[in-house]
Amino acid sequence: MPGVLLADDMGLGKTLQALAFLAWLKESAPADPAPNAGGVLIVAPTSLLHNWKAEHDKHLEQPGLGNVLQVHGSHLKHVRRSAGSGLNVETLRHADWVLTTYETLKGYQTDFASVRFRCLVLDEAQKVKSPDTQVTSATKALNAEFKIAMTGTPVENRRADIWGVSDTVCPGLLGSLKDFSADYERDESREAAARPVRHKRTTCPSLWPNRMPKRRRSDPQKTRTRELLEIRHIWKPAFLFCTLGVTLNNQVRLRI
Repeated sequence: MPGVLLADDMGLGKTLQALAFLAWLKESAPADPAPNAGGVLIVAPTSLLHNWKAEHDKHLEQPGLGNVLQVHGSHLKHVRRSAGSGLNVETLRHADWVLTTYETLKGYQTDFASVRFRCLVLDEAQKVKSPDTQVTSATKALNAEFKIAMTGTPVENRRADIWGVSDTVCPGLLGSLKDFSADYERDESREAAARPVRHKRTTCPSLWPNRMPKRRRSDPQKTRTRELLEIRHIWKPAFLFCTLGVTLNNQVRLRI
């Protein structure tokens, strides 16, 4: 299973769920890692990087995920090579967890791709919904044992958005973009959305995303809520909507 899509609504604790999983992953890390093995890479918009650090310090008991390396903005000067351009790959590899942005990833994609990260976390993963962008290409080039895409809006503008996010963490699950669009975008009726997805891989189980309580009819956002419910039939047979922050056999101690 190469990766999962965590698509809970905003406010339901996706960050905490991911941190709990990453803490369990660290505790179960092999004693003798591979020579080029790294830690965890978290990619998020700049505005959310501080929140990741704050949530980590608040909920995980020390030492938590270990030493953090910030690779963005003014922090880049501490990670760049002393000679030449690019990032110091050894510094990236020896960090327990790395925080960076999509823009930084795009600019230094070769250096990031040189490290085999234990886990890749994509926050606000709708950033990789378009398959023909440089950001998506840089993200797909990353070398990670496991990938988590997190977004409360897996479909923003068109149904193919969710294909783009899925193909980044679980390549080939929904077949080609051409086939997916032909099945679910030419006919935007509810009946079309209810048709089973013709996907080739069956290794990713089907789970449901957690949603906020239903809104009242008078709520101005009722249209968007109804649209999400209508296309849920597309998601059900093909995607892995995981709640990663389960008890994990009580192996991870959290401060709630």
